Amino acid sequence: MPCPVYGEPMQGRAYVPNAKGGATATSSYATCLRRCEEHGIGYSNAQQEPVKIHQDPLRNIPEQVHGEAIATLGQAINTRNRPNKLRKFAFETSEDAVTWTVFKYLHGSENLRAVLTHLGCDIAAHAQAEPTLLLWGVPVPLENPAGVAVHDALVGVSDALGERATSRSEPDVILDFADFGAVFAEVKYCSPNEFKAPDRHGWPTYLDNGGAFQSVEQVRNSGQYELTRNWRILWGLAGHRPLALINIAPAALFQGPNAAVLNAVDSALAHDATRTFHKVSWTAMRGALEAVPIPAWLSDYVDARGVQ
Repeated sequence: MPCPVYGEPMQGRAYVPNAKGGATATSSYATCLRRCEEHGIGYSNAQQEPVKIHQDPLRNIPEQVHGEAIATLGQAINTRNRPNKLRKFAFETSEDAVTWTVFKYLHGSENLRAVLTHLGCDIAAHAQAEPTLLLWGVPVPLENPAGVAVHDALVGVSDALGERATSRSEPDVILDFADFGAVFAEVKYCSPNEFKAPDRHGWPTYLDNGGAFQSVEQVRNSGQYELTRNWRILWGLAGHRPLALINIAPAALFQGPNAAVLNAVDSALAHDATRTFHKVSWTAMRGALEAVPIPAWLSDYVDARGVQ
């Protein structure tokens, strides 16, 4: 394969074939069999549609949002997953990289409230100020006192549910609008919502209810473990305040058989006018970003990632 910078062929590295005769899966830049050492760019070992992987994770996001990216990843609330999270951030398919780029910019430009309002979030529409932002349970910026307070409250909810201290649930995006309510966003870019069979371990931790579900059985049978977990934790964090869970994902995740699954989850949640679940396609998200509007460098980035 050619180096994406110079166009010259990259030297392939020898490998011992696996049981199927192919190369082992790529876990990081260091395990890429095709890479350009000079530019720190490699490709995964897949035969079809290999993924570009950077040696320096920061090269996978625009330089305008480099600040605190690595430090934030290093403090992600799921401590056990931190090393893997940093490695995957270097993959061109990383949803964490897209999440960081989009929400870090919106926070810095004070456009989070405007984008959420455009997407139909009543909490943002009624709020009087920009929200406190946390990514993966970490305050943005790191030393923001309001963010630290939300982080501590999140740990408290996690402890109350009985999660392990080393592998707590890690909401992609937390937007805390103080008295106006709290918003979680579960972001999907190149992967579907996490499914877990109803008979697998883990479910009881989040189904003690606490009033969060109209039907515990229905939400469990849906298999939508990640969304269920996010809803239950958000329910505990918001308390008596309004809350909203937003699933940002490719439009295909809300169509066909996927639509029926998410509708089953939706009807199983204990929501009302102030507790809502939103399905937001990347097409809708792209439209909301343009309505802000966003600068050319961010527009180019999301277009290059196919976020539309």
